[in-house]
Amino acid sequence: MSKLVNTVLGPVSADELGKTLMHEHFFFQVIMPTRSMLLTEMRSFELV
Repeated sequence: MSKLVNTVLGPVSADELGKTLMHEHFFFQVIMPTRSMLLTEMRSFELV
């Protein structure tokens, strides 16, 4: 009895699937700094 693997097309027997390649999904979010963010960052470097 073969294990079933869930695929986009539905369950498939692991024997039918054969060899597969592992991969990961990464999500990166880049936020453009606003003027106030830049000013706040700049103030933190001011010498007092």
